[in-house]
Amino acid sequence: MGGLNKLFAGAIIAICVATSAVDLWRFSQGNPFRPDFSVYWTAAQIALEAPGQLYDFEFVTAAQGWLASPELGPRPWVYPPSALIFFLPFGLVPFWVSYFLWVAISVTCFLAASRMFVRGWGLTLAMVSPPVLWSLFPGQTSLLTGAAILAGVRCERDRPFLGGFLIGLVAAIKPQVVMLAPFILWRRKRALAGFIMGVALPV
Repeated sequence: MGGLNKLFAGAIIAICVATSAVDLWRFSQGNPFRPDFSVYWTAAQIALEAPGQLYDFEFVTAAQGWLASPELGPRPWVYPPSALIFFLPFGLVPFWVSYFLWVAISVTCFLAASRMFVRGWGLTLAMVSPPVLWSLFPGQTSLLTGAAILAGVRCERDRPFLGGFLIGLVAAIKPQVVMLAPFILWRRKRALAGFIMGVALPV
């Protein structure tokens, strides 16, 4: 890559980082840090101790009162029960340990999946783009589900069962994200079988 191209790539990356930093700073003004991950961690604990309360929005919101006052708005668990298998282990350790572990795993998986498509400056840009950083700090599921979709699409070519399986795991967490996948994989029998296995495994 020539010097001009490197300068241009560096400028784009700097703009992405600066934009995300400014947005995060503006959002944080007057707003306490309330990572989305607290919903997953709380739901994991409730599933272990009082599973009947899992979809009681007020109960789940109140259980997060130590971090975010219920007066700031509801914080319900709205994921399917199948998603719990991915979050239960994180409910077994203290919140902040669990949060940083979740973030580290999310970044590692998204980085590994992105490397299947881009390298160098392109990979750096992918990791510092505003949507990625905005998903990272709240501890959202977007990076992990995105990583599974990227890896699934790449693997589907040579290892169709594995590719379909990875996309199926996403359906177990956020079915609306991959709701059209069965129609796309319909003629790829091995990939479709992997998709069904990925959906069924956490159930």
